[in-house]
Amino acid sequence: MSPVVNELTFKALEALRNRSEDPFREYEVLYVITLQFETTLSDEDVITLQFETTLSDEDVITLQFETTLSDEDVNSLQFETTLSDEDVITLQFETTVR
Repeated sequence: MSPVVNELTFKALEALRNRSEDPFREYEVLYVITLQFETTLSDEDVITLQFETTLSDEDVITLQFETTLSDEDVNSLQFETTLSDEDVITLQFETTVR
């Protein structure tokens, strides 16, 4: 099966509509956090990635990962956040399922 790309965008259209005069203005990159790991998992293994942050209007968080899953594999990404009208969270992943 070909790779499946899923993109889930929360409040993107609403946030763009509610922005100031220039909804597509570019923001300066203030900081970049990169977390990358490679691992081989058994059936009992669990990986948990958890973080808490306070975002300003200029902050952008991108969490991206690529994985190859067998039929028995379970990949779970879970987060809780409070969004203002200006905030946009994009969750994107690519996976190949055999």
